Amino acid sequence: MKTFKTHMTEASDTPTIKIGNRVYNGEIRGRHFIVDNNVELGRNSYTGSPKSIVDVVELPKGIKTWEVDNEFHVTYDDSLQSLKGGPTKVKEFHIYRCSKLRSLQDGPSECKGNLEMGHNPKLISLKGAPQTVKDFYCDNHDSLKTLEGGPKTVKGKFWCRWNKSLSTLKGAPSSIGEIDRTGIWENPKLSEDEINTFINKHK
Repeated sequence: MKTFKTHMTEASDTPTIKIGNRVYNGEIRGRHFIVDNNVELGRNSYTGSPKSIVDVVELPKGIKTWEVDNEFHVTYDDSLQSLKGGPTKVKEFHIYRCSKLRSLQDGPSECKGNLEMGHNPKLISLKGAPQTVKDFYCDNHDSLKTLEGGPKTVKGKFWCRWNKSLSTLKGAPSSIGEIDRTGIWENPKLSEDEINTFINKHK
């Protein structure tokens, strides 16, 4: 991972991290950097065609990992194929319209709030997803066939809709706080029996 000299402001001596074309404030704890604001990552936030997040992150010298103490958005991205080099923890995680992303491997292992995913046409695996989240939205993924590897505990709402290749609910969360019929909607390869059984199990 690239490194750069920590930027400091004259007023507060606040360390920063550079992600693509943007600079974010934060704090350093040991060899870990904590961003204290929302982080936006996508085609308008960097130059070039990086294949993974590690290609666009510049951490202060001596820092090995980082997290986002707020929302982390990876959206409208036509380049990234991997989440490698991204934060280890986030408050909320949004992945939307990433045309080449194939899995959640190397993404945040901890998400305190919602995991929201939509319109990622090449996503084939949820492996690497945080295992406990608040609400979970998984909509409009053309290539996703199974929910294996995804969250196991959803404390709030579970939504899984318009996934045209999803053929089984195997691997779906084992604990769900709130679910109804509209939460599993328009998945043409799922059988009605499997949907009904799953919903009844979690009511």
